[in-house]
Amino acid sequence: MPNPFLTLTLILLTTTITWATPTETELAQKAKSNGTFEALVSTNKDPVGEVGLWGFTAKVVVPNSCRQAFTALRDIESYPKRMEKVKRVIVLERGTNTLLTDYTEGGMGIEARTTILWKFKDQPPLQIVSENVGPEDSKTWMKTRFVEVGHPHYCELNIRLFADTSFIPNFMMKWLTETVVEETATEYRRLIAESVAAKKAKGP
Repeated sequence: MPNPFLTLTLILLTTTITWATPTETELAQKAKSNGTFEALVSTNKDPVGEVGLWGFTAKVVVPNSCRQAFTALRDIESYPKRMEKVKRVIVLERGTNTLLTDYTEGGMGIEARTTILWKFKDQPPLQIVSENVGPEDSKTWMKTRFVEVGHPHYCELNIRLFADTSFIPNFMMKWLTETVVEETATEYRRLIAESVAAKKAKGP
């Protein structure tokens, strides 16, 4: 009598599983949504270096190639021109694939100045990691991966972030989370679109 477990094992070993590539219509719809979002709390395995920090993972589709998206988001020095909340970016040190910046964000009459180290991986899979490194800075760590989706005009941004939000009252955390979800998709798409348009305007 055939062994059913052996039969199942052979089927699994000899069967090629293929995942359906999203259609262009599906990608176009995703490129207009806020994407998917999951709240997190940092553990001792996370690179932020502190347990219990608020965080999230998000997947956001943008209507641009991964290379275009990566090029736009690594141009940190242009952020003040393209992101209202970013007030100033001063380069302190520039490496081959790193950038150390004096970085100021502001909103509602409040400004926050931090020292951020950016690390860029410019070979697939493309990746940007940023971390607050100033001695007085609150803990913040973020990684953005640029994932191919099977279509040259779309890219999925996989974002993972942890931040010290201990200075924010608990009653504001729900608002903060909802705002971050919406702004992450909206701001990234706008920044990338403006970067691509600027490069086209300059010509080859």
